[in-house]
Amino acid sequence: MTVIMAPLTEVERYLIAAAKTLVAIAGAGTAGAAILMAGWQFELWLKLGRTDFVSIAEIFDFLGPNGEASYTTASVTTDATPVADGIFARFLEIPALIPLLAVLALLALFRKYVSHVEAELQG
Repeated sequence: MTVIMAPLTEVERYLIAAAKTLVAIAGAGTAGAAILMAGWQFELWLKLGRTDFVSIAEIFDFLGPNGEASYTTASVTTDATPVADGIFARFLEIPALIPLLAVLALLALFRKYVSHVEAELQG
């Protein structure tokens, strides 16, 4: 059975082009942030001899106000606070470069998907 596809409408072409552009902008920003993060880690290695990765908590501490900060959601009750604090503490110790690279990979997959949809629609 042969399916005959209608040519892309102007709106469809615009949406595909907009999606590709937004993914490219987001990818460039994410890649830039990853490069800055890697440069910061390299600088810490050169100046301090530090070999461990910069964690998410260190970024919050660097960008946030001085003093000890607590990261908790509004929905956490007092009974759940020790458990939530443990979960958040583990999350905040993740190297900051890992989420950036994961998002970059997801953006690349989405770009590939949009290109695939565009090719299918164009026949």
